[in-house]
Amino acid sequence: FHPNGESIALASFDKTVRLWDLKEKKALWSFTGHSDFVHAVTFSPKGDLVATASKDRSSRILDAKDGKPK
Repeated sequence: FHPNGESIALASFDKTVRLWDLKEKKALWSFTGHSDFVHAVTFSPKGDLVATASKDRSSRILDAKDGKPK
């Protein structure tokens, strides 16, 4: 969950990470840069970054506003 509680980042077996708006019940963005399933995702303490970890043995740091890699 985002530190403000308004959104959630979800890791998926379909190799994506999605940020969902909990009030609007819709995806805000989707990241597709992993080549295997994503097994972990977390927000930075400030909520401005999202860190991911994948079975492809890679991790990514994404901008929480748009899902673009940092």
